Formats: sequence, structure tokens, C-alpha cells
Amino acid sequence: MVWRCRECVSLHCEEVENISSYYENYTLHSEDKLNYFANAWFSVILRRLENNGLTKKHSMLDYGCGTGLFLDYLRGKGYNNCTGYDAYVSKYKQPSALSAHYDVVVSFDVIEHVESPKALIQTFENLLKPGGLLCIQTPRADGIDLSDPEEYIHILHMPYHIHILSERVLLDLCGESGFLEKTIFRRWFRDSWLPGTSRRFFETFMKAHGNDMESAFDPPKWSILLGTPALWYYALFGYFFPKGKQDNMMVMLKKHSR
Repeated sequence: MVWRCRECVSLHCEEVENISSYYENYTLHSEDKLNYFANAWFSVILRRLENNGLTKKHSMLDYGCGTGLFLDYLRGKGYNNCTGYDAYVSKYKQPSALSAHYDVVVSFDVIEHVESPKALIQTFENLLKPGGLLCIQTPRADGIDLSDPEEYIHILHMPYHIHILSERVLLDLCGESGFLEKTIFRRWFRDSWLPGTSRRFFETFMKAHGNDMESAFDPPKWSILLGTPALWYYALFGYFFPKGKQDNMMVMLKKHSR
């Protein structure tokens, strides 16, 4: 069950017993190859970070880095002073990563998974140097229409997404920890202009495969590709047909300098 707060518009999932069992074969853990699609989407993130002040001299922590794909991408681009932390991946669960201070902290699709978003933001504040840059990517509750759950099934992603915050709540929580707003992007970074990497294409692709997220990682069924002309059109031009409601956000914030 999912419910929306009438005051702040944020979404919340009812408590689920033994949530850890759901993560044992978590689909997104299979994203372990720096392929054409990952390179296209990571280039969107890097461009946004560079436009907000990231340089190759900066130290960076990817909090909730998964298998470390973004770290591999950054190092391939000459960003060698970057570290990853993920409590659920043995390679990156070393506590020493949380004892340092960084110029930049990034966290992609993590805050919606935790019981206390406020506590996580405070963790980010403790990890950053004064004046440091914080980047948080997360679903945006404002753009999710619960009257059409099938359309938003992957962004709702229950029961993994415990709290999907509204834009105002996320900014307010960050402000309470002393962060100053810099930039907000409301277009998902997984929406690139390169052929086959637009959101419109891969969501249409999944719908043609029964709207199952696993289909995004399985070999394509050519019978469906050949029989769905819209897929070929969206493979080339899908970027120019963004989703109407903005259901994702990436916020860039600056830590106070005191």
C-alpha cells in the first residue's frame, strides 16, 4: 500500500516485514557493465556536475555506489580522486570511506530506500568539506500520479522505495542541515539523446515486454522489436518526447562554508 501526505505531497510505502529478503536478488544489482547505455547516461551526470563546479582536482564520494560503475566511468575520464561506499556491496562497504571528508558527495537513487531521509542528509553534511557540493538523485513525488499506477510502477518501485519525497520536502530537509540550493534538474539522467538511450524508448520497450523491469536486462525479443514500429522511431527520436510529468529530480546543493 502506498499513501500520499496531503500536506507535503510526499509518498510513503507501508512497512514490510523482512524487507532484506526482497534485496537478495535485486534486479539492479545486475548492472555491472560499463556499456553503451551506462556511458550515455553517466555523461549526463558528469556534465551536470562539471557545470556546478566539479573539477578533476576534487575528491568525491559516491554514496550507495552499487557495483561502482560510475566510479569506473569517472576514472576513465581522468577523475582519479573518487571513492565509493555501499553497505550492501562487499567491495565498497569499508567504513574508512565514511571517516574522510570530500569536496563532492553524490548519491543516486538511495535516499528513497532509507527509513530516515533526514538522517541520511545529515550524514552527507558530515562527509562534506565546508562549501562542498552535494548531488542527490531521487524520484520526485510531485510528478507521480497514483491514479495511473501502471505508468509509474518502476518509479514507485515498491516495497524498495520507502519514502518518495516531494521537491519541497527534499529541499527543506537539506536546508535544515545547512545546504544552499544551487540547481535542480527535473529530467531523469537516464534520458539521453543518443540512439536507444532515451527514456521514451526503454519504457516503451519494457511495456512491450509486459512492463517487467527484468526485460531491460534480458536479450531483446526480436519479434517484438520488429512488430512495434514505435520502438524504432523512439530509438532515434525518443529524447524529443519527454515524459509529461516530471517524476525525477537531481538536486545540486552547496554546504555552508562556516
